[in-house]
Amino acid sequence: KTPSGWMELIGSNGLMTAVAAARKIKGEPTGPAMRDAIESLCGFEIYTRGRACFSKDNHDGFGESSLVITEIRDGAFRTRK
Repeated sequence: KTPSGWMELIGSNGLMTAVAAARKIKGEPTGPAMRDAIESLCGFEIYTRGRACFSKDNHDGFGESSLVITEIRDGAFRTRK
């Protein structure tokens, strides 16, 4: 499928966050367990520049280093330089 916009990139980052958190949970992946796991994630790979780092006080996870201008060219995401 040809990428159609920015939200696919954001959605992919969200999915990668959920998967990374689920891998950290020992036992049942309850809501509180997922929250605690996400709040402990830092430095895992995402599709934007930089690395995500979440905490109890930062639920965005993406810092200034993660922001880049991205465009869709020839059916693929490209980082503008």
